[in-house]
Amino acid sequence: MKFKCDNCGQRYNIDDSKLVGRTMRFNCKSCRHTISVSSPGSVAPPVEASEKGAWHYSVNGKSFGPFDQDDLIAKFLSGQLGDEAYVWNSEMDGWEPAVNVPVFAPSIHEGSKRNPQRATLDVPAVEDSSVHRVSSPPERGP
Repeated sequence: MKFKCDNCGQRYNIDDSKLVGRTMRFNCKSCRHTISVSSPGSVAPPVEASEKGAWHYSVNGKSFGPFDQDDLIAKFLSGQLGDEAYVWNSEMDGWEPAVNVPVFAPSIHEGSKRNPQRATLDVPAVEDSSVHRVSSPPERGP
């Protein structure tokens, strides 16, 4: 299960098998905020909205919804939700990682391209023979 600290956004990944039927609590390594994570399967599927197309999502063990499919796709495309989310609707047996649900996977991937969490720097390779490699200066002795 992928999740992030609510306070600072530090990303974490825990094997789902370690969460089955329980809630883990620990302090964020970056900001020391207490994080509570439950298995998505331990969150009971909501019963109030059983109409076709009513979707629910779960992040950090908390479930939200119902939403229609287009609303969730918009959340994924905007980057508001990412691959850490689990989804459920009345036609499913249980919670699934949203990235594994065919209707949402493309919008999750597109949203991560549009809204990268961490900036990366693309530096093109230099092919110019006039550029010479600079070595470190020699260390000075005492």
